[in-house]
Amino acid sequence: MATKLYTGMDGALMFQRGASTALTWDTCAKVRGWSLTANLNTLDITTLGDCVVNNAAGIASYSGQATILYYQNDGAATSPSNDAGTFLQTLMPGSTNGRVYPGGDATKTHDDYTRLKLNLSNGDTAPGTSLDRYIDFECFITSASITVQTGDVVTSEISFVNRTTLTTVKLGTVL
Repeated sequence: MATKLYTGMDGALMFQRGASTALTWDTCAKVRGWSLTANLNTLDITTLGDCVVNNAAGIASYSGQATILYYQNDGAATSPSNDAGTFLQTLMPGSTNGRVYPGGDATKTHDDYTRLKLNLSNGDTAPGTSLDRYIDFECFITSASITVQTGDVVTSEISFVNRTTLTTVKLGTVL
């Protein structure tokens, strides 16, 4: 039985482009890595007389970050997914320069969300195929920073939190 071990080479960060009726996913720039953390807050329901703390499930939340390498194309391509500067401009809170929102409405404000897909390619195909494993969700970009230092590639860190529950989680077979 063959075993597929996923590595960073299989990962991609994708974002929604276009109106929700014609949803397409673009691979985001050159990404060094991404992470997603799921948390469940608990509610203390301990009462007088209890000798052990009792908890109940509370509210779930998701947060994550991605590191994007800053680069510029040689002019051959103009897609926001190919130019890190343009891509970052679309994600910066409050930016309206080319920002793509769910539904394709470019008139929305910084209070609006974006839609990301954390993708693991199956290794045989390009990112975004039906064989991939992924997590798809609407989120708010909570911070974006650019780091420049001697001896390293210019990078940008973005952080995000969920808007609602995860839209799709396709990580494997549910037991």
